[in-house]
Amino acid sequence: MSTQTGNDKEKDVYLDALKAQGAELLADHPAEGTIEHARLSLIDAKIEQLTRPITADSWKTPEY
Repeated sequence: MSTQTGNDKEKDVYLDALKAQGAELLADHPAEGTIEHARLSLIDAKIEQLTRPITADSWKTPEY
């Protein structure tokens, strides 16, 4: 159980770092088409991936 807690803490630290980087980039108002804008989009996608709830509705048993 302590491993899960450790993984959660690592995930929280990583998420906080992503949010800080995103906020810093957003404050600079990167122009569309620049590397900074692309990086901001990537950070946004990573944050969404980490915070989106996992749903099992679409999971199906493989058919053999």
